[in-house]
Amino acid sequence: MAQGIRAARRDGRPSGRERESARLSDLFTASLDGHPAIAVIVGEPTMGKSTLLRGLTDRATASGVLVLSGVPFPDDQRVPLSLLRNMISGAPPETARALRPLLEEAVHAVPAAEWNVSPEILPAAAVAPFRRIAGRILRRSAGTPLLITVDGVHGADAASLHFLAHLARAVRETARVMIALTERAGPDGPPPWFRAALPNDPRVTVLRLRPLSRAEQARLLAAHAAAVPLDRCDAVTGGNPLLVRAVLEDAGHVRGAVPGAAYAGAVRTLLEQAGPQATAIARAVALADGAVPAAALARLPGAEGARAPRLLDVLTAAGLLADGRLRHPSMGAAILDGTPPADRAELHRALAGLLHEQGARAVTVAGHLLAAAPSGGTRPAAPWTVPVLVEAGERHLEDGDPRTALGCLSLARRLCGNERRTPRIDGALARAHWRIDPAAIVPLLPALRNGVRDGLLRGDDAQRAVFYLLWFGRGREADELLVRLADRPGATTRTPGAARLLLGVAPPGTDAAPPLSPGSGTAEPGVRASAALAAVLAGDVSGEASGEIAETAEQILRNAARGAWAPGPVTTALATLLYDDRARAAADRCDPLLARAATRHDPAAHALLAAIRALACVRLGDPAGAERHARTALARISPASWGTAIVLPVSALAMALTAMGRFTEAARQLRPPVPPDALRTPIGLHHRQAHAHLLLATGHTAAALSEFQACGELMRRRGVDVPGLVAWRIGAAHTLLARGDLAAAAALAAEQLERVRPGPSRARGGALRALALATGAGERPRLLREAVKFLEHSGDAAQLALARAELARAEHDRPDLRWPDHGGPGPGRPVGAGPDGERRPAHRAGPRTGPTGGGAVAELTGAERRVAALAAAGRTNRQIAADLLITVSTVEQHLTRVYRKLHVGRRTELPARLRDAPPEPGHDRPAVTTS
Repeated sequence: MAQGIRAARRDGRPSGRERESARLSDLFTASLDGHPAIAVIVGEPTMGKSTLLRGLTDRATASGVLVLSGVPFPDDQRVPLSLLRNMISGAPPETARALRPLLEEAVHAVPAAEWNVSPEILPAAAVAPFRRIAGRILRRSAGTPLLITVDGVHGADAASLHFLAHLARAVRETARVMIALTERAGPDGPPPWFRAALPNDPRVTVLRLRPLSRAEQARLLAAHAAAVPLDRCDAVTGGNPLLVRAVLEDAGHVRGAVPGAAYAGAVRTLLEQAGPQATAIARAVALADGAVPAAALARLPGAEGARAPRLLDVLTAAGLLADGRLRHPSMGAAILDGTPPADRAELHRALAGLLHEQGARAVTVAGHLLAAAPSGGTRPAAPWTVPVLVEAGERHLEDGDPRTALGCLSLARRLCGNERRTPRIDGALARAHWRIDPAAIVPLLPALRNGVRDGLLRGDDAQRAVFYLLWFGRGREADELLVRLADRPGATTRTPGAARLLLGVAPPGTDAAPPLSPGSGTAEPGVRASAALAAVLAGDVSGEASGEIAETAEQILRNAARGAWAPGPVTTALATLLYDDRARAAADRCDPLLARAATRHDPAAHALLAAIRALACVRLGDPAGAERHARTALARISPASWGTAIVLPVSALAMALTAMGRFTEAARQLRPPVPPDALRTPIGLHHRQAHAHLLLATGHTAAALSEFQACGELMRRRGVDVPGLVAWRIGAAHTLLARGDLAAAAALAAEQLERVRPGPSRARGGALRALALATGAGERPRLLREAVKFLEHSGDAAQLALARAELARAEHDRPDLRWPDHGGPGPGRPVGAGPDGERRPAHRAGPRTGPTGGGAVAELTGAERRVAALAAAGRTNRQIAADLLITVSTVEQHLTRVYRKLHVGRRTELPARLRDAPPEPGHDRPAVTTS
């Protein structure tokens, strides 16, 4: 029989407990030869106690040994002799029949209450029944060797423990008996009196199971041919045999992930064996992620305060924890899997309170508040909750995580019951929305406006509220708030200055803040950028002032490229360069910022930068680049999020498409409506300019001229009549050239030259080119040479190519030389190019024979011509009024005089009496009032 046991030990690949298994087998083999043994296997949950015991039992059963096994059940721990009854029930029938009457005698010998009151004392009445049971069992071992096992003796009832101790003492020195018990280590093991009651002699062997060593893990990995590095196995298991086997199982699957499903299941098994209190502690550790000291976890729901340190020791010894934290992140999901949502929320809520008491960072506390929020119901929040959430939201915004910030701030807004606090939360919410989806700010605008009006929203958030109102086309409300802000002691309205300059509908002269020097080194970047832009738009850029303004903008952009940057000053500085006719510099500074913006959680800033870059491309004669950047801008945020500023990318895209001859697509871009006030703002001029260029390129010169002149009228009203914003005079001059009105074209070109800043510039080169085309053949070469010289420094490749071609034609008197089809906008491509690049007969840019229009048409004033052209193009009186910024009554008066001078009786007769026809059916003129 001993040979059979030794043969059964050779079971193939190692299990990691070969040493302990061999020791048990040796003890059992010795017991077969008449050397009884008592083996006590001690270890934390899942250390392999049950596996060792099961292996021994299987080998003994296979060899014909009589095995009496028992497993105590938690519900029976206060039922006397329940473990012994369990063992007898599993015995062979003959043995069970012999022992059952003796068991009943023992049960009735001592009342249950006596066992439970003083479990450590063996009642005298139990001694005789115990002796008879033990004698009957031991007599069986004379004929058949006996193995008695109890798996988890620490969970047995007191009466059964007394019987096991009595049986162990009753074993004679020559009996063929082995008793094998498993128990937990430390305080969770059996009561101390049980150990004391066992024989104190060499028959008792204690096997303490510890985590597998690295060498033992290495042998397992090699035996299973697992492609798992030893370091990784040790890191995720801590040497726990159950976890190691799970890693081996996961590694055995094709493309198996380590840790994987088997590992997660093993973690759950470990917790089941550790018990509900240990599971509660493990969940708390998983959620706290090391932010809470281990000792503090005793106060959390489900954890027994006094036992918390011991439970942490158990989890650490079992390999789940290391230094108070989960050994591996994948354990967290397994530990929390199956936790009821309400329990998890309650645990998060308790952790938040605990962390707050210990002075943890707001973002850490808020993370648990957010996790508890879905199950929070209407429970009143602690007074500290809202301030912590707001602080966390602000921090997440600073750290570039607007989505988490939005979650914190939204929860704070929901929980806040103080109306005086909500405006500040609304201001922070608006900043978070701006970084994700600016359109979501619109519902907040009334609350933001009221917060500023009531003095509850102050500082930067008050200035931002003004900006949001301007952005979404509520200029009058913004102006009202600016007045209120200016009346506050020490207040300034400079922060939204740039926004008001570009997005406002009222003349900028009413700003309450005093003017600033753009180069003031003591001012913040936003103030200096706004001052620089204001100087450019006011035309105050002559001489040294121009260089100072450009240097201010460049310095802001250099600093932004090197470190943290605020989108406001950056976009303002870029606009300053662009409108100061420095498109090349604007493009060069914009490119690195665009690359950074693509990686930031700030789609609005990215979109705005892309729109500015698209406008720069238009001015540099790069329509393909303009289209690419404009489409990026429109894709980055929704049309609703663009507000009134949608005219920027739409205009750039339309001008790019026009320049490439794709007129139908350009018209489609200009057709959707824009916010009503958008076209009354300075940036709305870009939309009118794009529309005018499309009309000019498609041969509708009267309507184009009207649009260019409308641009000029609005720019004069706003005090921003500078060539760098919109060169409307050059556009109008080219339109007049197409119509053969050389004198008027020359006058506009000369007027433009008087307004451009000194030195080389795109505006100066373009004005000289237009003047040359309107001048006689004698002066034309000289003017074109000057135009070429200035355009060479401007970066506008398209205009430069045209000017060179025109110079060659003028110098060599070569009328056969055609303008190159370079794809430049309006004045930068042949007038009359057909839709989608199809060429039409172009007007010669030189003297035309014949009158410029009928004599009656010549009698019309400029205002009457503009109204007549728009009416001929199919515009209603109300649309014309909006286009020209006049009243409907004024439109009606102009049309009455037009009808009288042209001798027409109805609107439909106008096209035939004017110089050029309106758009054909199916090719409607793009609407001026877009979306």
